Amino acid sequence: MPATLKGIHEHHERDCCGPKRCQHEIRVRLLDLEATRRPIVPVVAGGLDEGLAAICCENRPMADSRYWQRVYLERTPEEVSWYEEVPRTSLQLIEEAALRLDAAILDVGGGASKLPGHLVTAGYTDVTVADISRAALEQARVELGDAGERVTQIEADVRFHDFARVFELWHDRAVFHFMVDPADRNRYLATLARSLRPGGHLILATFGPNGPTRCSGLPVTRYGSDELLSVLGEDFELISSRLEEHRTPGGRSQEFLYAHLRGKPGLGRTLIEHVETLAV
Repeated sequence: MPATLKGIHEHHERDCCGPKRCQHEIRVRLLDLEATRRPIVPVVAGGLDEGLAAICCENRPMADSRYWQRVYLERTPEEVSWYEEVPRTSLQLIEEAALRLDAAILDVGGGASKLPGHLVTAGYTDVTVADISRAALEQARVELGDAGERVTQIEADVRFHDFARVFELWHDRAVFHFMVDPADRNRYLATLARSLRPGGHLILATFGPNGPTRCSGLPVTRYGSDELLSVLGEDFELISSRLEEHRTPGGRSQEFLYAHLRGKPGLGRTLIEHVETLAV
């Protein structure tokens, strides 16, 4: 386990993130704090607490908010491996859902993604973004500018958060595949069951069968459409799925599975029962 920042960067290069412009101190992106109106968690340049450094490379199933906060304080959104200038496939699948423009849409883990901006530009009026990293949300708020007023941002760990409402569409690109621990996966599914209305749309993008086995120093689960349906249970109908190659900013190719599913009547109750079965 690398204990120095240099070692951490080298570790990331061996995983899915590709080559990075390595530095020996944390590069904190300056944000317009007046526009964000929320403070950034302070990070000391030039050194890392050893315990915090271990978070990055510890072989844990799912890192906590401190790790993801650091990812977005060290890098601009354009430098993370999952960056997309235009999220074309997600937009195509959302269009496939044929939602009303006032339908409630949730983007899970979409902190610094450009998807919310494209959605409000397309005329959607109820867009919510949930991310575990406050820094990612703040960077997105600056990027969105005036359009940010039409996006609801929630700093939350989806495994434990209660959104206290239901959504017509749940979108997740590159979060669910980090739920390798059954307990984390079941918590995620329980939140999904509470938050997606019966008949609602679920769009999941995970690493495909030939995708990376690790990302950002963390293990991931790769899925084909059959494996994904098995985990979700019988209460989702598969509308469409596709495998696509994503090119990272570092030039590496990653296979992603995109799946568009629709919940059946009784989704909340039956999905929770399915989660309880998985936990046995």
